[in-house]
Amino acid sequence: MHRVLLTMIGLVACGLGFTACGGGDATPVTTQQVITTTPEAEVIRPPQPDFVVLVVGDTISGGGRKTVKLGTTVRIQVVSDAKDELHLHGYDRKVDLVAGRPVTLTFVADVPGIFEVELESRSLKLLDLVVR
Repeated sequence: MHRVLLTMIGLVACGLGFTACGGGDATPVTTQQVITTTPEAEVIRPPQPDFVVLVVGDTISGGGRKTVKLGTTVRIQVVSDAKDELHLHGYDRKVDLVAGRPVTLTFVADVPGIFEVELESRSLKLLDLVVR
């Protein structure tokens, strides 16, 4: 019985010790978050594509005949539903396409003429590029 009584007194004392230590005198910890922003005029963004072509199966959106001025930098962005190779004939520029990811072909249109842009594996013409 004596042992039980000592154990109970010890538990009560420990309980009082925990409540005494956890009192309301603790100072809450606060953190400050500093957010900095860059003015819109200073943000550097990649150039926008001149043409965007979407390919799902044999359906092409944004294709057709496109005209650009001789000497300009041209950006053609393509998103395909399947892995393929984008090929700009005449300039012989190629870029690999990954399914579902936009890929941009960038080049200087320094040769006049009409050039076909196609998906090489499917032999699917996306657009005719007219350089004048």
